Amino acid sequence: MIPALAAVVLPRWRPALLGIAFGFALHLARDLVTGPGVPLALPFSDASVRLPYLIYAGALGTAAVACLFAAARCGPPIRSVGSQR
Repeated sequence: MIPALAAVVLPRWRPALLGIAFGFALHLARDLVTGPGVPLALPFSDASVRLPYLIYAGALGTAAVACLFAAARCGPPIRSVGSQR
């Protein structure tokens, strides 16, 4: 949460901070489907929440397809004039 909020305030560091926030979110999602689960209601409750692995795998597949569509829509990267070979 803190890296995502910092990304709003610090535009120069936005790509790195959003990457860190995304990594935290993926780690939390993985812990929800593997291992003992995640206590989401701390400090009010110690009960752990778990989700079926199929939800995690489906979300990863959906994210991969969305990235492929986004990359296809953007087209190939543009080279600067000085980097032509």
